[in-house]
Amino acid sequence: HSLVITMLIAFIFVSFPLLIFTCPSPPVPLGATFAQISGQNVTYQCEGGLRGVGDRENFCEKGQWQEPTFICASNVAVRKPTLGQDQAFNGGSMLAIDGKYFPEKTSYLCDKLDAKKKVWVVDLMEVVEVVALRISTHIDTKSARGLEIRAGLSPEFPDNPLCWFLPSLVTGQTSLVRCSESVMARYVSISAYNLPSPLYLCEVEVLSPATAQISLAQCGASVEKGVIVFNNMCLFINEEGKEMTFNEGTNFCKDKGMGLLHKQTENIVPVYKFVKKHLQKISKKNRKRMYAWIGITRGVDTKWLWATGSSDNNSSSVSLAEWGAGEPGLVGDCAVMDSGMKWSWNAIGCHISAQVSCQGTPQLCPRPPVPEAARLDEEHLSANDHWWKEGISLVFVCETGYRPSGSGSIQCRSGQWSSSSLKCVNHSCGLLAGSEETLVMYQENRTDWGATALIRC
Repeated sequence: HSLVITMLIAFIFVSFPLLIFTCPSPPVPLGATFAQISGQNVTYQCEGGLRGVGDRENFCEKGQWQEPTFICASNVAVRKPTLGQDQAFNGGSMLAIDGKYFPEKTSYLCDKLDAKKKVWVVDLMEVVEVVALRISTHIDTKSARGLEIRAGLSPEFPDNPLCWFLPSLVTGQTSLVRCSESVMARYVSISAYNLPSPLYLCEVEVLSPATAQISLAQCGASVEKGVIVFNNMCLFINEEGKEMTFNEGTNFCKDKGMGLLHKQTENIVPVYKFVKKHLQKISKKNRKRMYAWIGITRGVDTKWLWATGSSDNNSSSVSLAEWGAGEPGLVGDCAVMDSGMKWSWNAIGCHISAQVSCQGTPQLCPRPPVPEAARLDEEHLSANDHWWKEGISLVFVCETGYRPSGSGSIQCRSGQWSSSSLKCVNHSCGLLAGSEETLVMYQENRTDWGATALIRC
């Protein structure tokens, strides 16, 4: 008899998938929204008058989005002084920095470069990061060639770094010109030394990242003639308006969502100094003694208190005071900057008329930045606001299939969002462990949240 031995050979069947990755919602920069082109491709655009700079498209690879290079930027040139015919920044045309562009109207609403005036310069009045210019020209411009754009710290504009050189500029429309690299600048110039015909500059926008600089629109209801942005504060210097009593001035500023000029905290001191310097120029030009209200009043216990009328601060004891010699005396419950006392503070009666300047924190924040794979909570999910009011709090949550790491809470404070530490991490189950008798098949060729697997013997 022969012995036949049958040997069973066991095989382990495990299907190792060629994994397919699904893409979550993309990260969205501050002030932007996105349009879905496909499941793995989106385009960004800015809202609320902010301007887009950088690559608008973003792509998802292996379930992860690229870090956006697109940003939304604020126009920091609007209503800032330009170089005048006297080569000073006190009488230049406002036509190219008034925030208005009407290409269908007359070219007389535009500034002009020609054989006599070959350079346009704007003083941003503070040092900011400049990333690009947005130049709008009138259709009457026949040719625009050989334009030199410079940005830097020197009022002698030829000494500033070159932002970009334009061999030619398409006329009658708006062109975005990015600097070769971002530059810290106060002065920005456009030079044209070989113009066969006039170049009409209807609007020149100097763009700075909205993450660092607020836009004029964020001043809310107070955005009207005369309001400017300085040091991320909203300012109104009533240069030509009538003088007012203290109460009139307080109500005047309150109607603009602002308060009287003050320097209650250290971070506001640069704003106070800026207004003070500006008033000194006005007083010198008019050759007239000037009183300018300060937002303080004398309390019942003779202590001086901040009383700016602004919602961004409460009444508290005055520090950082600049009283003149012998001041404050026992007379007068309000105070002014007095040009006759070398611009130190003078206690006077509240019924006296004086110049009014208003200041306030921004009232609005742009659309908040959104982390990858995150969305707003149910309470704010349907909101589609370009702007969010000061003080509002939002919460981001992770999409289904992603686990949160860090806090998703943010708040609008003084025109800027507090930072969020939220990161949404993909929840992956990994590969199933097989056995000698099983075959594992992944139905959608993936192992992340919601995936299914079929196990057979």
